[in-house]
Amino acid sequence: MQKPFVSRSHTSATETSAVARELISRLLPSDAPQQIALFLDVDGTLVGFSPTPAVTSISPAMRQLLDTLTAQLGGAVAIVSGRSMQDLARLFPDPTFAHVGAHGGEIRTPAGLVARAPAPDAVTMATVRAAMQRAVASDPRLYFEDKGASLALHYRRAPECEQQVRELVTTLGREASGLRIQWGAAVAELRGDSFDKGSAVESLLGMQPFQGRRPWYFGDDDTDLPALQYVASAGGTAITVGDRLRSRLPANFYQPIRGEHLDGPSAVWAVLRELSGALSSAPQ
Repeated sequence: MQKPFVSRSHTSATETSAVARELISRLLPSDAPQQIALFLDVDGTLVGFSPTPAVTSISPAMRQLLDTLTAQLGGAVAIVSGRSMQDLARLFPDPTFAHVGAHGGEIRTPAGLVARAPAPDAVTMATVRAAMQRAVASDPRLYFEDKGASLALHYRRAPECEQQVRELVTTLGREASGLRIQWGAAVAELRGDSFDKGSAVESLLGMQPFQGRRPWYFGDDDTDLPALQYVASAGGTAITVGDRLRSRLPANFYQPIRGEHLDGPSAVWAVLRELSGALSSAPQ
């Protein structure tokens, strides 16, 4: 029987560390601890949310930890984000690990581009782009992001505009062929409909160095659901982060999957540090 979801509330550093140690001791395979693959969302998972995506940064300590884990796991680490590849390159320059950008629309390993989804229709994208830019012109607190394969309208600086943004994007999505609406944390997005984070994780698990490993996926919102569901169905561990998924989904969502929950990015850091320590002391 698969293990049910267990909610874990931990606020102090001591409690967070204790939860991380318990989780790693329970989930890490004792016979082959290096045979896992890590898939990590960025915003809301590795780092907290910024007023706009452009001001987010990754600390040197986090980058060092990711590089160490990548070496310990033979390269089987991937960042899986809704951000553009250009923005991921800004956050993680010269990566030793794989990048998945635009919600699965593009996959890049340190060796080069692996896959890129077909570009959405240029005329349709131009129409959506113009409408979102007009929205920003009417309220500069909104933030428009052009990711190439997708277009996003952020309202984190104007939460009272959520309904307005959702109505606009819903209308645009209804009129735009070949595009899918993607709701996120204080963002509404239109992107190509032939991919998602789950399909990207599945693609990576079919190639080295990910192939044959047990996947662990960390994610915090609706954009991560396809990957969380795929990883759970593939016998991996799906780890939700923060309150967004827990508050939006029925409790029985977690019953059929191998689910864990962490309170936020600080708890993710603690788990990754504990994992690295366990891998460093494991027999090679």
